[in-house]
Amino acid sequence: MRLSYKQLSRKHPEYVATREVWDDIDALYSGGHKLLRNDVVLSRLLPRWQGETIASWRARKKFAHYEPHLAAVIDHIVAQLKSDPIVVADEMATAGAPLDPLYAEFFEDCTPEGAECLTFADFLAEQVRLALQFRCVWTLVDLPVPTKSYTTELEQREAGALEPFAVSVDPRSVYDWRCTKAGAVTWAVVYDEVCERLSPEDDRDMVTEAFTVYTDRQWLRFEFKHKHGENVKDENEVVAPVDGGPHSFGRCPLIRFDLTDRLWLGDRAESLAREHFNRLNGSSEFGRKLSYPQLYEFVAPSLPGIDQPISEIQEDAGRATNQARGPGYVQVRGADDRAAYVSPDAAAYKQISDEVDKCREAIYRVTYQMALSQDNKGALIRRSAESKGIDNAATTVILVAIGTLIRSHASEVLKAISAGIGDPQKHDFEVAGAAKFDAASSDQFIDRAAVVKGITVRSAKFNSLLDAEIARCTLDAGIAPDDMATIKKELDAAYTAEDFTMQPAMPGPSGGSVNANGGDSGEAL
Repeated sequence: MRLSYKQLSRKHPEYVATREVWDDIDALYSGGHKLLRNDVVLSRLLPRWQGETIASWRARKKFAHYEPHLAAVIDHIVAQLKSDPIVVADEMATAGAPLDPLYAEFFEDCTPEGAECLTFADFLAEQVRLALQFRCVWTLVDLPVPTKSYTTELEQREAGALEPFAVSVDPRSVYDWRCTKAGAVTWAVVYDEVCERLSPEDDRDMVTEAFTVYTDRQWLRFEFKHKHGENVKDENEVVAPVDGGPHSFGRCPLIRFDLTDRLWLGDRAESLAREHFNRLNGSSEFGRKLSYPQLYEFVAPSLPGIDQPISEIQEDAGRATNQARGPGYVQVRGADDRAAYVSPDAAAYKQISDEVDKCREAIYRVTYQMALSQDNKGALIRRSAESKGIDNAATTVILVAIGTLIRSHASEVLKAISAGIGDPQKHDFEVAGAAKFDAASSDQFIDRAAVVKGITVRSAKFNSLLDAEIARCTLDAGIAPDDMATIKKELDAAYTAEDFTMQPAMPGPSGGSVNANGGDSGEAL
């Protein structure tokens, strides 16, 4: 297969329609330099006001700041999803038979050599995180590049040539693809661009644009080199691939994970996050003007009236600016001249701040479909556990829907891997997990625990277990099992039986005993 740069750089209509949106959502999710140091994206998300000068707009962009509430929403969904992680069982394995080491190692670390170690469950959770931002994300399954030819499968296994891995591919890198009506990808084109400096003697001025074509039978890599800042000389020139070959997956190894529009939280929250960003910085701009009022000079007329004589100094029309100002100087003014500091009306600042809060809360309400429609500024307990349970029920619906899609995606990945290593008939994997979410229970337990903490229960073990469960519910899926075990040990050590032992009765002044409330239980004199 020989292709030209023009053919390879063609983009899917969906890519063209959403490329800019993806960049905006990525910036609003990440914040930091991706938003505030990217002038193209920042200018788009923080546009120039009508009638605003270029200098003022640049100053606003320079002082811009951002609160990444979109990230909080998406990360919360992913954390809840991890509370019931994906697990895989081999239905064709006999009872008690160990899992094939190739798959066991893949489930423990599914990433290629040299990459960050991720379990298959964690990898899928990260794919969900990206899909919530961009609607879709791609999973590339592959095998190590063989260093020689092998004669037996055992030899391949021993050399590590049959150890599958998965790679997450950003949707912004997948230029074009074709899907069947059933949703199966038949081919895809992945773009990459590097500007390497091979040695200290070289300049970093050569750009390599690479296109990798994946089909159901082979993969091909095409490269085009040119000077930085220039374009490819002849876009219509047909070139041969620089690398490639057949693969054994029996399908396109690039597998699409699509949440569909109804679960694309990034798209639903993007406009609100953008509006909050603008209102937040508008409020800050208003606050700066309120905090640093400007000194204005109000001068009386410098020409006398018919019956209104004026002083000699008042006849000087430039008296407000031609006299030195500062400590140690005295300025002479006319009788009706005055100077005053002028700033916006402070009453409007509160209204603007309230609008910022409403916009922030709307991000949570819309993206969680009313599941998080609560005061998210940190109030301890504002509503009953029952009303929180109603809100969290909607979160559970979203999680279950996402779980159904991610289990299906995991099954596709495993089928492709089974075909890739040559044993599609030896395994029948059942993917479970990402299905049971009791989102309301943690909130309800913490509410109940807050009441119980006000009651003295004289048991060290009871209080230790209660605090441990509060910690677990508070941290949700963000706590590792080892850390939870450490917390339990620390609580057991912190609570001792002596702390809750009933104190012996002390003689009261009347010869009786002093009760727990300090009262005298003796007879009245």
